[in-house]
Amino acid sequence: MLREEVEFLMGCMQIDYPRFYQNLEYGTPLYEATVSSWAEMLEDVPFEIGKLAYKKLVATCKYLPTKAELRQAVADIAYIPPLDPGEAWANVNRAISHYGYANPAGAKAMLSDVEWQAVQQMGGWRTLCHSDISSEMGNRAHFLKIFENLNRRQYDDRQVPERLRLEIVKVIKVMPPSSESFLGTRDPADMEDECSAALVGCYDG
Repeated sequence: MLREEVEFLMGCMQIDYPRFYQNLEYGTPLYEATVSSWAEMLEDVPFEIGKLAYKKLVATCKYLPTKAELRQAVADIAYIPPLDPGEAWANVNRAISHYGYANPAGAKAMLSDVEWQAVQQMGGWRTLCHSDISSEMGNRAHFLKIFENLNRRQYDDRQVPERLRLEIVKVIKVMPPSSESFLGTRDPADMEDECSAALVGCYDG
């Protein structure tokens, strides 16, 4: 959203929730700081989607929605429902039958990004192709769990502003060795994912 679009949305908030922001006067330092705070959290949200999300919240919230609630409503509207984990596992098996061990590139092109990420987390394409038939049930259960977690992470990421996600990635990648006691022996990539999910809801208005 552009700043003027955020100001329009805040004007709607003052009308729909008159008890809130009633003393917020245009042009004052408090007004500018409030608009800037909302604008930062909504800069990656298309205006039309933001308006729809706000209308949805007006219909269900008795109190002024927080930034986190508005971003969650945006994610609910804009997020494409994920494939059922069972269907995703069926797609992986079809790719194995069609491309086999020797053509991981073809399999990757056939599968969705989330399906392929789940395969990689199971040890990779060739490892999965070489699995014994007796491991079928175990592989299926493992894949379903990974796939569901990846879907949830993807949904959570949509609730965090894109610029903030990039800042988190940048900070983690350049963290100095002196931070080792804080990080321990954990994989920075895992911490990046956890930070992204943990920030959901931190900005509560």
